[in-house]
Amino acid sequence: MGTHKIIFSIEALDVGNDVEVVSDLRKMCDELQKANCRLQVVAKNRDRISTVIDKKLQLAGKFQVLTYGRELYEFISEYSNGVETMAIVGVEQKDLDVAANTKSFLFAAKWVRCDDKVAKYGIPAYSPGKLTAILKIVNEQKDWFYRCDLAGPIPTTVFGLSSANHYGGSWHSNDEGSATQEIRKILKDGGGDPAMKIALKCQLLAIMHHTPEFKEVQDWIIAPSSSKKTLNDGLVELKEHLRSLTNGGKREPVLLRGTDVTLSTTCNQDDRQSTEFIQRHFETIHVNPHCTIRGRMDGRVVCVIDDYLNYGNTFETLRSLLMACGVQKILMVALAKFRNVKEMEHRHENYRMIDNIYTPGGFEIEYKQQNYKIDGDIYACGGYTATHISNTLIEAKFRESSKRDKNDLKKLARYLK
Repeated sequence: MGTHKIIFSIEALDVGNDVEVVSDLRKMCDELQKANCRLQVVAKNRDRISTVIDKKLQLAGKFQVLTYGRELYEFISEYSNGVETMAIVGVEQKDLDVAANTKSFLFAAKWVRCDDKVAKYGIPAYSPGKLTAILKIVNEQKDWFYRCDLAGPIPTTVFGLSSANHYGGSWHSNDEGSATQEIRKILKDGGGDPAMKIALKCQLLAIMHHTPEFKEVQDWIIAPSSSKKTLNDGLVELKEHLRSLTNGGKREPVLLRGTDVTLSTTCNQDDRQSTEFIQRHFETIHVNPHCTIRGRMDGRVVCVIDDYLNYGNTFETLRSLLMACGVQKILMVALAKFRNVKEMEHRHENYRMIDNIYTPGGFEIEYKQQNYKIDGDIYACGGYTATHISNTLIEAKFRESSKRDKNDLKKLARYLK
């Protein structure tokens, strides 16, 4: 097994004569090393490191010494493998820049004063002890609850972070509306506890960090809401967070809703599983004309994010439009995957349960990949037509041990305030 690499800015460790924090830092080093973490410290020059680490903290030999610039970047490049954590515990803007350029996980060391952007985009650690607890959780976030690799014509994978059913009540809950409202409340303001919102973001960033495909993403895209005037503020904020932590991507929305539609959760479930239901999205969603000018999508690797996934109609619409834009690869992420009673009891012809080779005691269900031919102007609402070609049933994998319910969020949130 490899080791997690945790790189500390010297500014995060230079706490002066604060005896309590110095003691906490020493305990943190011991705990992290026991948790299979290898520690590094980075500064502009090695003399500063010697003064802080050896003399003030008396932690000589605990840290590998690095300097900002080529040495730091070469270290990250050599050891980033998408399996173990590569994290930067930073304070200054240059720490955010390094994290963004190398797609490393960023913590804000808030036991000292952080630059504004580091405090905004880094996962907050208010004490060395809390950082230790958060890191242990982050290091374990390696498996998606749901994953489905689609069948061409370009590489596309659908991911689900957590089980929506566990937000809405019991495992067998079929109340999709309640489940999605719970997720949206947490995404908006943490359901009254801002730390819950940060915890959800931390879970997502952690598992993306441990999934190599996300290192390739060039553009982050949010799925349009049902209203043309109302954006999902939580998703907009999440997109901006991801953009800032990966050093790029388009600020403007790539996909727009031109006409309001009824919320899917209020529609008849049998209708939602019909081939015609998806047309409501084709008729009302289009690509931002900006993408024909400065923001072309040709050859790009993109990630689409939505709050939840049920039958996949929205994702399938967006996949068809993005293929028409000429993208190279698509990753689709739902913060939660909802499984309804029909799905669980395999009553509908579009779903089939089989023995799950992915996890003992689990099962798989087929995702309906809907293949369409797009003709016309995809940059105008109602300017194109989508002709159904075929459906392809793809086996999707669930991992029950990674359902990530609200209790998991609460556990993590305790350390984020």
